Amino acid sequence: MLPSRHFIDLTQPEIAQQLKKNPLVVLPAGSVEQHGPHLPTGTDIYASQVIGHAVAERMDGLLLPATPFGVTPMHMPFEGTITLTPETYIRVITETAASTAKHGAKYLLIINWHEGNIPSLAIASEALHRELQALRASGIAGAHRRRGKRRNIKPTNKNAAELERWVETRHEKLNEG
Repeated sequence: MLPSRHFIDLTQPEIAQQLKKNPLVVLPAGSVEQHGPHLPTGTDIYASQVIGHAVAERMDGLLLPATPFGVTPMHMPFEGTITLTPETYIRVITETAASTAKHGAKYLLIINWHEGNIPSLAIASEALHRELQALRASGIAGAHRRRGKRRNIKPTNKNAAELERWVETRHEKLNEG
């Protein structure tokens, strides 16, 4: 049994053994952006990590470190936002996937919590299908909407809405234990 699902917590032999057992890696994707005066700028990353960890546990996969930034030029007028160009973001995703494929990953599941990433993730996934036949990439875009419906929380396109506050609370509880 693995001591952790977090890729960065494991040793090289533990990762090699797990990828032989089940070649699935889960990549959380979010952004660093303003979420109003009441939530941290890492809310999207925290959300994708919480959901990604649950998925990795249920599917016996490894949770990769979350992509540190996303494509979020629409929030640049607000302090706290850091954005990448779509081209840079696509390279981060494809090079991360290529690295894991080289070491035995055959399935990449991207858990995305930031809508601004969706077009770039679609292009990255298509490129991975074309260029890395050894790796199958899929993603869950808008995971926040699906999760909200299951929790009876009204989904909304607004940042810092009820569901993101719920996820931030969940993230804090996971870090306490």
